[in-house]
Amino acid sequence: MNTSFDIKPCAEHLGAEIVGIDLSQDIDDAVFKDIDHAFAEYGVVFFRDQNITPQHQIDFSRRF
Repeated sequence: MNTSFDIKPCAEHLGAEIVGIDLSQDIDDAVFKDIDHAFAEYGVVFFRDQNITPQHQIDFSRRF
């Protein structure tokens, strides 16, 4: 899996888009730690154009 991704802040104080992550693939702990850090910093993170199943979403969300 490509572990390189970008975090693009969306507003001055809230929200960021994470680009370059495919949530249908396994995400290793180091990459998830960076995602979690972005969530803590921005309060909201989102991932555009994901093709995931409901189970993928559940599995990813449970890691938080």
